[in-house]
This record gives sequence, C-alpha cells and structure tokens, in this order.
Amino acid sequence: MPPALRTPDHPPLWDVRGALPRLLGPPVRLPGIVDRIAEGWWRLTPRVRSLLGALAVLGALGAVLLRIALSPYGPPTTVLVTTVELAAGATPSPSDVSVARWPAALLPPARPATRADLDGSRLTMDVTAGTVLTLAHLRDDGPLATLTRG
Repeated sequence: MPPALRTPDHPPLWDVRGALPRLLGPPVRLPGIVDRIAEGWWRLTPRVRSLLGALAVLGALGAVLLRIALSPYGPPTTVLVTTVELAAGATPSPSDVSVARWPAALLPPARPATRADLDGSRLTMDVTAGTVLTLAHLRDDGPLATLTRG
C-alpha cells in the first residue's frame, strides 16, 4: 500500500489548542486542465487579475443588456399595476398601485395610466390585483356614466 494511504498514528483531528482542524490523507487531485488554469491564473500579476475580473463583470452586464435590447417583446416600459382588488367606481389611491416594468408588446392597447391620471379619477370596471391600469380603466363611461359625481 502506498505510504499516503497507510493510517499510521496520526495526531488528533483537532489541534491541542482546539483551533484548526488538520486534514488527513493526500491532497485532492484536480483534473489536469483545471490545475493548469489555476497555475496560470496565480502566475498573473494582481493588476492583470483585477483587470480580467472587471472585464468579466462588464461582459456579463453587457450580455444582460443585450438580451434586454434584443427581447422579442421590446424594451420595458414603466406602468402602474394594482396591488389590491378594486371595485367599479372606486378611486384608486397611491397605496393601491405599484410601479412595474413590462415589455411594451405585452401591454394592453390603451395608453397606460400615470400617477397624474389617478388624481380624482374613478374606475370604470372591477380590476383584480396585478392588473395594468390604463386610461380605459379610468374613463367616465361604461358603468360610471350612470353614476353622479360626488
């Protein structure tokens, strides 16, 4: 049996002070290609390693931005989304909506509502939580046309 695999009287796993564990046995052998890459990496100067790390981060960020730009649904657009269910005739408050980013091609055909459109407006129909608010939801026609103001 090779000497590395024999189990002679080893000192205990924990040092006498109880601080650091000792590893028993031979070191783990890595595949040759991993070993060569690791040796090459540590032969580089710290400045070159930092530069390569920064280039890798910039490359990943560029890939994410390119993926967003080339999305088949178009670039994201800021919209208002309801966070709670609201009944027809209700006046949505700022706490009832949240801002989200949706791809332009997935939005309803009506123009998305803005926070300024919410001031004093009422809903024309019931909306569930997660609905993108549009101007069609805030007009004074449909069921609201029969309601009086105030």
